[in-house]
Amino acid sequence: MEKTVYQADQNGWYCGPTVADESPLEPGVYLVPAGAFEEAPPQGMPGQRARRIDGQWVLLADPFLQADEGTDPSNSEGMRATVLAAIEVWERQERASGVEFGGRHWLTTPSALQDIRDVLQATLIPGDVWVDASREVVPMDRLTLQALWDAIVVRGGEIWQRRLQMEAEVTALSDAALATYSVGWASAPSVQEEGTPAA
Repeated sequence: MEKTVYQADQNGWYCGPTVADESPLEPGVYLVPAGAFEEAPPQGMPGQRARRIDGQWVLLADPFLQADEGTDPSNSEGMRATVLAAIEVWERQERASGVEFGGRHWLTTPSALQDIRDVLQATLIPGDVWVDASREVVPMDRLTLQALWDAIVVRGGEIWQRRLQMEAEVTALSDAALATYSVGWASAPSVQEEGTPAA
């Protein structure tokens, strides 16, 4: 048996459907080719192409279409704008992806952040508990909640600084390097230690 999967190139751009064969040793398990994904990319408007960024398909301006029309995408402002748009998408995804603190994963959605702000301002934690990203109820005091908030602030600062760094890199890139630029962390961001407020 086989199933359809969706192939991306080395830079994450969608190439088209391909086939994953069922493993002869593990029935029901499919051998997905390198760079392919089971999730289908979204259908974009004319001139758009899906690109895989941080585990998700994102629709961006199609640099290959520009090339077909006689414009070198690696030497155009359109290609530079495409990479900058991908950086903006990356920032939004990273900010919404949560934060690790105290051995747990915590939500960083706008509503979750507002809840923390409200409670810290009121200096009262309902029931002296909080709920982590996996919906587990966790004992919580104000100092620990403040430390969680500090960790979120540090994480947000790292994301913003990385965005600025990438934007500066893209601005200064040669034409050849721009076409293969990879959006994301240059190295793993720092992790806030349990119960340690940010400086």
